[in-house]
Amino acid sequence: MHKQRGFTLVEILIAMLILSAVMYIGSMSFSVFSQKWQQGQQRFDGAAERAKALLLLRQALQGSSNYIIQNEKMQPEYLFEGSAKSLLFVTSQGLLTPGQLSLVRLQITATEQNDNTTDQLWYQETPLGNTPLLSLTELPPPAQQMLLFSAENIRFNYFGWASRQDIELFFDGEGTTPKWQGSYGSAVIGQLPFTLNISWANDEPVLLSLPQDEGYLLLFSNEKFHGE
Repeated sequence: MHKQRGFTLVEILIAMLILSAVMYIGSMSFSVFSQKWQQGQQRFDGAAERAKALLLLRQALQGSSNYIIQNEKMQPEYLFEGSAKSLLFVTSQGLLTPGQLSLVRLQITATEQNDNTTDQLWYQETPLGNTPLLSLTELPPPAQQMLLFSAENIRFNYFGWASRQDIELFFDGEGTTPKWQGSYGSAVIGQLPFTLNISWANDEPVLLSLPQDEGYLLLFSNEKFHGE
């Protein structure tokens, strides 16, 4: 009869060592996979958040208009004031008070998160109701606000005419064209920009078009009429 042999102590130790190595490798692989999954989920959630915010912002901008107010000299001028970090305009398609003409402020503020500076894009809205806005010196405070999204280095650019003189030169056949600008004021130019560009971090810019009512043609015609 053959005698049954068991495992020696050395064989058991070697097997335990191999099993421990396999379990360690599996644990490390799962940890790396889990981190990658969480990072991917965070990027997806961030992209979805920004996409939703941009759709809402597009809605508000599509309702923007050449709203007329009075300047310090009691002369009419359009209200659309934009810089790299802020924007002020009037819309008929407000996000927080639907169906009402509203004053909208877009503000980009910087915050510190995990030793990194992150920008936050805030949407602030004030319904005008039956009280028309007459002057920039009488701007009402924001009634409601919401955070659209957070990202690194959020900024605005505007595609439009640089001055009213450029518009006149264009119609006189001088060949001037609209251009990208870091700030825009309809009070000086007499119309809304054609396009708003929102950029952040190193991502590709998002272009949002604005409606045009060609109101500057009235100013242009008026100046030509009185100039003749």
